[in-house]
Amino acid sequence: MKKHFLLIAFMVASTFTVVAQDKQSLEATALSMYNNTVAGNYEAVANGTYPKIFEVLPKDKMMESLKNMLNGDGYSLMLLKADPKFEYGPIKKIGDGQYCLVKHDLVMKMTFKDPVGDPESKEMIENFKKAMQTNDITFEAKSNSFIIKKRADVVFASDKITKNQWKYMNRAGGKLMEKMFGAEVLKQLGI
Repeated sequence: MKKHFLLIAFMVASTFTVVAQDKQSLEATALSMYNNTVAGNYEAVANGTYPKIFEVLPKDKMMESLKNMLNGDGYSLMLLKADPKFEYGPIKKIGDGQYCLVKHDLVMKMTFKDPVGDPESKEMIENFKKAMQTNDITFEAKSNSFIIKKRADVVFASDKITKNQWKYMNRAGGKLMEKMFGAEVLKQLGI
């Protein structure tokens, strides 16, 4: 009886240790993702991205898109360091993988080369609200910049494709997300 109790206690303790390590490595990966994104270290961002995406968008094209996004036609975009206020959903075991929806704050500064007038800035704010799915946008006339604050949703996955390492993918259109993770994963994550 005593041996059975010790065996059960050991198994329960082992399970909690594995979950704690998974959460700890998830948190470390999320912080690394955030810091690399803000620092513009896109090689590291690409290396941490869920690898199945490269079947749809080759890695070099992804890196090129990220760099082009920062210096668009008539504007520059800079990600600002801020408290990300990470919010971790539960780690869900689905099939052979583990998945977690992580939310965090993201602050961007979009500066335009040509002056933006008051009526135009108000119209642009409304357009940005729809496109960026956020209501927290302000215009700074002095720097000719929009400050955009939004809550980002990122799916983290640890499965055979990632060699059981946490990798991530920003929440995208439903069809792409379903192609990457499958309908059951999205359903269980509430996406």
